[in-house]
Amino acid sequence: MEKFRYDSYCGLYCGACEIIKAYRKELATGTKAGWEDLPEQFRKYIKEAEMVCHGCKSDTVFAGCQGCAVRACARGKKVGSCIQCNEYPCPHTKRLADLVQKVKEFLPHCKVMLKNLEFLKDHSEEEWLKQQEQRWKCPGCDTSFSWYQNNCEKCGRELGTLKEHNKY
Repeated sequence: MEKFRYDSYCGLYCGACEIIKAYRKELATGTKAGWEDLPEQFRKYIKEAEMVCHGCKSDTVFAGCQGCAVRACARGKKVGSCIQCNEYPCPHTKRLADLVQKVKEFLPHCKVMLKNLEFLKDHSEEEWLKQQEQRWKCPGCDTSFSWYQNNCEKCGRELGTLKEHNKY
């Protein structure tokens, strides 16, 4: 089976993605993930598709991410993230910044993309992944959680707002 990749080209942490979390749960339990199981705020704005994904940098990508111009560009240029490209910022990342401004109120997880890219300017991807993995774990029981989860599914602890998780 293809390895899961939680880093992305645009600065999102795929390890906290609702789709990947649902797919991993499906693999672990053998119970098909249902679109209706995703948080309403997320599924309201994301087009329904099969919930199969191993992360942005894998070959098995959620249908909603397959056509991403940023992903295609970075893969074509063989860079680990946009920030590593000599042309950064480019028209793709400028469109990404415009998109973030439009969707940040109803898909707030997108707000961190450009901040995360800036962090990657001075830090390794491994360091960023370690930081993100810790940020998206319950402080009570160390269970990973996703962007729109309010309470830990294991211990029930309140996880705070998305805004708090996206701070540096």
